[in-house]
Amino acid sequence: MLSVILFSLSAIAQNRDFPFAQHWEKVDNFANRWQPQSALQEVEIIFAEAQRTNNFPQTVRAFVARMRFTLDVNPDEAQALLLDFETFAENFTQPAQKALLHSMIAEMYAMFYNNQRWTINQRTAIEGFIPENIAEWTRNIFFDKITEELKLSLAERNLLQRTNIAPFVPLISEGEHGAMYQPTLFDFLGQRAVTILQGLGDISLIRNPLQNSTYFSPARNFVNFTPETAFAHSRENLIIVIYQQLISFRLQDRRNISALIFIDLQRLDFVRANTQNLDADELFENALLALKNQHIRIEAVVEVISRLADFYWQKSHRSLDDEADYFRRKAHDIASDGINRFPNYKRINLLKQTVERITQKQINVNFPSVVKPNSEMKISVTSRNIGELQLQIFRVNSTAQEYYIFTQNNRNQPHPNRRLIETKNLSITPNENFNWDTNEFIIQVPEYGIYEFTISEKDADPNYVEQARGSFVSSDFMLI
Repeated sequence: MLSVILFSLSAIAQNRDFPFAQHWEKVDNFANRWQPQSALQEVEIIFAEAQRTNNFPQTVRAFVARMRFTLDVNPDEAQALLLDFETFAENFTQPAQKALLHSMIAEMYAMFYNNQRWTINQRTAIEGFIPENIAEWTRNIFFDKITEELKLSLAERNLLQRTNIAPFVPLISEGEHGAMYQPTLFDFLGQRAVTILQGLGDISLIRNPLQNSTYFSPARNFVNFTPETAFAHSRENLIIVIYQQLISFRLQDRRNISALIFIDLQRLDFVRANTQNLDADELFENALLALKNQHIRIEAVVEVISRLADFYWQKSHRSLDDEADYFRRKAHDIASDGINRFPNYKRINLLKQTVERITQKQINVNFPSVVKPNSEMKISVTSRNIGELQLQIFRVNSTAQEYYIFTQNNRNQPHPNRRLIETKNLSITPNENFNWDTNEFIIQVPEYGIYEFTISEKDADPNYVEQARGSFVSSDFMLI
């Protein structure tokens, strides 16, 4: 059993020389390469150092990581590790630490459930008592335990709302939005609870279809809405209530509008992803537009604009012809406007990447592989966002057998022994809605032989030019 160690948050400043960040990076690298045993060994190094220096956040983070990789390496040991952590947590009385530990306990039980999900879901629900052996629990017991711990993690609401997230930054994984959007421990634990609940899938047999359009309503209306009591024990209701608490807190604290925008976007994303309302897309779009207009003078509105641009971009892929053009153009214009308004916003790359996707230059070609000498040959070119195409034709100095071997060993590479024999340019007007254009090059087929061609954007940077390649044979065999 783990020996009791009492931590203080001041210990975070101790042992600054130990490179926790570098060790966690190693853990992530091992995890990405699916090497859980190596990841676990690295976590044990972190865990030992965190214990030695009484570093509470690093110890807790390492404990959860131990659970994750133990489930991969030796799941039979996971139950003992989980119980050890609960015993460890019982020795803390400081409310902020206690709240964090309840959240971590919930996450570890969620890990255990998800690792054994199929087996657990086959069991008939046990009602009225809880077996001592976790291996005998049914999913309703896991759900009750996880939700109980999450509720306890948010119970000291007023205190958590006054607790700055800074001392707990080591617990915020790389890639999350950190103190910018989770400035207090309440923000962090609330959003963490949502993430844990979302990861439980179909653990609850009751599901709220979220059909009421009020779930998409503006923040002030949303926080005062009472979810349907018929779905009180559903995963959806629990998440909605947490979002109401988080948004209500952010509405009261007007000093950080960025955090309000961020959590409100998370709420809208969740509702859209889980609703069965047939008008979900329209409701989602209207909600985003209202949020954008409300905060148009605040640079954090870039987050809303990005979500809108992505929404229109996705709609363009689900639409046809003129409607697809409309949504593609809309995505481009709204993202470009956001870039012009807030060029220095720290996450402005969200919009720049959207514009780059839409304006990406692309070329595809369709052509016959064998053509008759001295005949006309059509090369059909479909391109996007390119104003002038250039065709270059090369004669290959090689036998058919040599060329076949070369192409098998060097896919999509030009033959090293070839000579440029013709260049043709074709000016086109790119589609104003960033759609595909179709054009044709008509060439006079040269004498017998093997030929390669390249079609690219004229005068483009050779290091970044978009191009398409092909080859054809000038032969009478096409007549057979």
